[in-house]
Amino acid sequence: MAVHEDQVTIATGQSDLDGTKKQVKTCIRIWNSTNLKTLHVIEDDGFQQAIICLSFSQNLLAAVDNYESHTLSLWDAKTYKKVSETKCNTDIVCQIGFHPKKTTCIVSIGKDHLVFWDLKGSAIEQTMEADYGENEKPKFIICMLFRANGDIVTGDSNGTIMIWLSGQNTPSQVIRKAHQCPIFALIEHKKSLLSGGRDGSIYAWDVKDSKCYKSSELLIPASAGGIRTILVDDLFTYVGTTLNCILRSELQDTGPLLSGAIIEKNLITQGHYDEVHGLRVYPAQTAVAPSLQQHAQGVFLTCGYDGMVCCYDSNTHQALWKHWVKDCNIQCVDIHPNGTILVMGGKSADIGSSLCFFSINLEGSLFELNRSKVSKSMITTVKFSPDGQTLAAGCYDGRITTVRLIDDGRRTEIVGKCNIHQSSITGLDWSKDKCYNEDYILQSSSSTFEYFNFTPSCELINNLVETRNAEWMTNNCMVGYHTNGIWGGEMASTEFTTVDRSHDQNLLAAGDEDGDIKLYTHPCSNQEAKFKNFHGHAFGVKSVVFGETDKFLISIGNRDCAIIQWNLIK
Repeated sequence: MAVHEDQVTIATGQSDLDGTKKQVKTCIRIWNSTNLKTLHVIEDDGFQQAIICLSFSQNLLAAVDNYESHTLSLWDAKTYKKVSETKCNTDIVCQIGFHPKKTTCIVSIGKDHLVFWDLKGSAIEQTMEADYGENEKPKFIICMLFRANGDIVTGDSNGTIMIWLSGQNTPSQVIRKAHQCPIFALIEHKKSLLSGGRDGSIYAWDVKDSKCYKSSELLIPASAGGIRTILVDDLFTYVGTTLNCILRSELQDTGPLLSGAIIEKNLITQGHYDEVHGLRVYPAQTAVAPSLQQHAQGVFLTCGYDGMVCCYDSNTHQALWKHWVKDCNIQCVDIHPNGTILVMGGKSADIGSSLCFFSINLEGSLFELNRSKVSKSMITTVKFSPDGQTLAAGCYDGRITTVRLIDDGRRTEIVGKCNIHQSSITGLDWSKDKCYNEDYILQSSSSTFEYFNFTPSCELINNLVETRNAEWMTNNCMVGYHTNGIWGGEMASTEFTTVDRSHDQNLLAAGDEDGDIKLYTHPCSNQEAKFKNFHGHAFGVKSVVFGETDKFLISIGNRDCAIIQWNLIK
């Protein structure tokens, strides 16, 4: 992304989504930041894979794509016609920028790469490469900034800051080991230089003609990750992190820039940095955290392959807390009916596919109770019974395992196993009541459209007439009487990935591989069922869940790491 000096025009670079969608092309989109309207879209046959770097001068826009030799192209910032292009000829380009006074001069940085370019006529010519002299040459130049006088400041993978005088290709000042880790961000504010490292540290430096010294520092919580970007205005320092969080700290009126600065407890936003797989709305009527019951009807949890569990308030759109589950790639999640136990199906580093049980409250205190191995295959879905005494887990190999909770989840024992499905389990639902032999029953679906009913001990119910009047607590099975209609008519070729039923049982939401969400009337048994379509995700929708009061719908996309809240307007 790049912001023009008019502070209104913004350019963003788009990926072709690894070629997975023919209608999505690599392009540059020009926006008006005040009304978010698209002003122009730059498409070019030379763009490959993705636009990874952008920078504005007053009259030009520079762009670098993500193909092998990384093409650097220049565009007129008013007409958006191509001016020139050249090859950067390096494996990785991290950033590009224009000289503030010589607006045809460009600098690019990356892997073993710090190169000076100049636009001469209609050609981009390389004028200089960095000469480190006796200084250690870094493997990566990761970030840079131009000072007002044209000097360049760079941060590298060695944790070193270098200052390069305008027009020179040798460093004039070197701060060795400014950070004990790679430097990801540099910004200048008033008379201070701020640097951010992967270790979560931000340092403020006073830079004089021949000396640099550290005046103050700020550390962010380890749970937020490392520093990825920094923004400073007159009142606050904003920090974007490697774990997809945005934090804020208030600046002090006097003294060094970061003196006394403390990161605010409430995050501006938090997210996942790897695929998001699990989604569950917190049960509104629970026994936990009575003082926080005003939050309960709007709280939902997400979890992902990054091992992160994130909690959000849908009413305020604020992040409440996050927790990292050590050594676990999380695939699915469910919450005990009384809200005190959280279970996740994931892949643990030590025991493989396992169920991870945690005690939980809305304040974000999670305590691990137990990890138990139930399968060699990936666990795709988990679901507590209505009384909370039994848990069902469906796996990628088509097996279903039920376990009984002992001592509030500190121990489990296997109740039953079933391997009648021939493909991955896509949905599990418990009956609302004990409607079969004085016990609950389960319904299950698979990726090859199989549908079965079971007892908690995984005994197959062959005669579905005996269970046809069962009321189900949820409706997450992809096939069955209540959902068969989504697969018919014009949707016959659509690959649906998730379904959920509203709590008033009037609506059915279905997410598909194209990133669309379709809203049907429930039950949806007619093959010609009508629907309304909504698009939001770049890749497939992993899960959709209605809020407790049916006022909103939450969707997650696995590969785009996106969490979207939809308001339901009837």
